[in-house]
Amino acid sequence: MSQTAIININKRLQLFWNFIILVVITYCAVEATLRLVIKSSPPNWVKELDSAIIIFFASDLIISFFFNVLREGKWVTHPYDIAMIYLKGWFTFDLIAAIPFDLILPYLFPSLNTPFYLGIMRLGLMAKIPKLWHYRRQFEHFLYINVSVLRLLFSLYLISLLAHWIACGWYFLTAKPELNSISNYINSIYWTMTTLATVGYGDITPANNIQKIYAIAIMILGAGVYGYVIGNIASIIGKIDISRAHHQELVEKINAFMLSHHFPQYIEQKVKNYFSYLWDNRGGYDISSIFAELPESFKVEFSLFLNKEIFEKIPLFKNADESLIREIAVYLKPCIALPDDIICRYGEIGDKMYFLNKGTVEVVAPNGDIYTTLGDGSFFGETALLMSTKRNATIRATDYCEMYSLDKKSFDRILKNHYEFAKEI
Repeated sequence: MSQTAIININKRLQLFWNFIILVVITYCAVEATLRLVIKSSPPNWVKELDSAIIIFFASDLIISFFFNVLREGKWVTHPYDIAMIYLKGWFTFDLIAAIPFDLILPYLFPSLNTPFYLGIMRLGLMAKIPKLWHYRRQFEHFLYINVSVLRLLFSLYLISLLAHWIACGWYFLTAKPELNSISNYINSIYWTMTTLATVGYGDITPANNIQKIYAIAIMILGAGVYGYVIGNIASIIGKIDISRAHHQELVEKINAFMLSHHFPQYIEQKVKNYFSYLWDNRGGYDISSIFAELPESFKVEFSLFLNKEIFEKIPLFKNADESLIREIAVYLKPCIALPDDIICRYGEIGDKMYFLNKGTVEVVAPNGDIYTTLGDGSFFGETALLMSTKRNATIRATDYCEMYSLDKKSFDRILKNHYEFAKEI
């Protein structure tokens, strides 16, 4: 390993570790506040779990010095740079969470060895809570899922934590001695949910000034939270299937245009069939528009992956030079033909050749006879490009066809740069 590098920890392992820490943080955020208000000594298994949590947090403190860091789109791998970023960022929060205050302070000050003070000391475990947003960004970057779905889940997660903390506050102020801790907590979470949801049935009410002040504060908070939640969730849900929304908007615009210009019904139906096929097979995305947004340096890799199926199917490309494949990949333009569409018409000037990825086409003679049928992996239209002549046959789609076209300008450039390919064509 070079001096300027650090162990390249597998990203999946890093993601898995951060997920484990997220689960532990959630447990601490729930259990620490609950233990504080219940004011009773926990069972032995909980104490053993506390020790395990300290070990987890201490391990996370050390491991974080070895995690590569993403900054401005680049991975920071130099040990010193990683350490500086961590020390200036999350180190303080992780350090506070890793210190077992409930073990150290009672040893130094025996008078603090009571359930209430021990509960306050354990709140230090919650120092990692601000790091939840950091984990969310990591999951957005590493996980191949809809970002809006992830944000919706994260919002619901935070609202649940907030509801629990408010319920613990109400528990602290209103716990009834005649009820057990479970019943008191259920009453508290019930009051919290009705208050935050601005329902407020009135069956559980504050009995003194402190409780009233707390209730007023939660009502004000609840009004804000309710508005935020409804607006935010509605916005997130609207973005979950943004491709469908864009697709439907485009279809509606085209339908309105055809209606206003009195297009024949068969053309309208054909357009609808095209967009229906586009949605079912490509999720409504226009690959060309996506490709146009990419940086030039990445277009080749993107095109190679996108078009790998066509390169595998067409015999012409089986033993082609890698430089040829990379050059052709950028020039290929995806296109779709519907059943009975005329792709090439006899007598037209040929300005494109086509590579058939999926579907079948008929090669039709001028008198209407069918010369042959071409299927997946075939190509056609090259003769008119090579000879600069008119089309010598009509090409008609017999079903939905997914193809890639190569225009004459790109075709001539490729033939000029690759003599062996020109011979084969």
